[in-house]
Amino acid sequence: MDTPAATSPLAHDTRLVGGFFPLGAAIEGGILIGRFFLEEKPYALIVAPKQEGEFPSTAWSKSMDKVEGALSYFDGAANTRAMAEAGSPLAVKVLAFKIGGFEDWHLMSRGEALLAMAARDLMPETEAFEREWYWTSTQYADVSDCAWFQGFYNGNQNNWHKDGKDMARAVRRVAI
Repeated sequence: MDTPAATSPLAHDTRLVGGFFPLGAAIEGGILIGRFFLEEKPYALIVAPKQEGEFPSTAWSKSMDKVEGALSYFDGAANTRAMAEAGSPLAVKVLAFKIGGFEDWHLMSRGEALLAMAARDLMPETEAFEREWYWTSTQYADVSDCAWFQGFYNGNQNNWHKDGKDMARAVRRVAI
């Protein structure tokens, strides 16, 4: 999915608040939905525009095998790479995205999904998450045929069989 920045429905936001863009700002190919630390390094979390980066109903994977590299609660990029290596069609598609000129999209981890949920109401209405369940890239460690997903209607997280059909949305992280 190649979407040149010039045709993106999101204009680049130029507002800075205390040296940072506000949550909900259109930057870096998507919408800023949070800031976090990973291995002591600060990052901004950017969600892809809905039109280019959202899957309405998809399985995490067809395989029920455990994906050892997809257990991180915070590193969605590593989880997504491990999913793709294990044959997840969803992960393969997300890693192939070129949205807004960027090619480093991944599925949100369990921790990244919590940031997304917290920022849900700060996003432009046309770009907001549906009030549905969205897959994370984090596999459920105790049961190999399940992965975590985030409820965007109530804030809950739960796990479900990886071949179940839920929504998914690409994100990327940017060092700040």
